[in-house]
Amino acid sequence: MHWVQERASRSKGPGQPCTVTDVADDGTITFADGSTLWHHDPERLRIALANADNQALLCDLGVLRVQDVVDRMVSHCFSVDSAASPCLLPRVIPGESIAAETARRGGATRDLADLRAEFGRPRGKRPKAE
Repeated sequence: MHWVQERASRSKGPGQPCTVTDVADDGTITFADGSTLWHHDPERLRIALANADNQALLCDLGVLRVQDVVDRMVSHCFSVDSAASPCLLPRVIPGESIAAETARRGGATRDLADLRAEFGRPRGKRPKAE
């Protein structure tokens, strides 16, 4: 999950408590009320839920937040959707500017060295004051 999605979701409130009854191998998540959602990495989700007594928070913007019951400081966020879908948005497309990535993805995270190179600034060099 992109950190922008997680942060935006958190700003919308804590979410609704839910119980997950099953995570199928195809990524289908079944909740106690019979509703379903989908996540692309079912094994990782199962591990997080096992450490949370199958309890989670269903949050805005397609976020399922799972908090560890042993270490309450640990929570895992999963991007969920109503149907299976491939991850169509590659994180970085070689040669793509940060402006183009932001328009395509709704946000961007880049390494500082990559940003400096994109804007023609050598590492550690600052523009001279006039």
